[in-house]
Amino acid sequence: MASLPYKRITHATYARSRDPLWDSSLASPPKDFDASTGVGALLSRSPKHWLVLQGTDHVEVLRLGDNNFKQIMDTVESRLGIKIDRK
Repeated sequence: MASLPYKRITHATYARSRDPLWDSSLASPPKDFDASTGVGALLSRSPKHWLVLQGTDHVEVLRLGDNNFKQIMDTVESRLGIKIDRK
């Protein structure tokens, strides 16, 4: 669980892919970051909905559900006041 003030988020990237994407000019996950680990990872490598929230000193990688990703993205854009970069 993480807490992150809206004002610290300067960039958001959405991707429907096997792995999340992000802006490499901002804080990024470690080079050995593997989003495919976890429950069900061995059973399914199908594309997922990813939302990556970044700032100069932090990154949060979120996996969104198939049934609510659009609503979450609309809410994030509205509250942050920034446009999500869609890949």
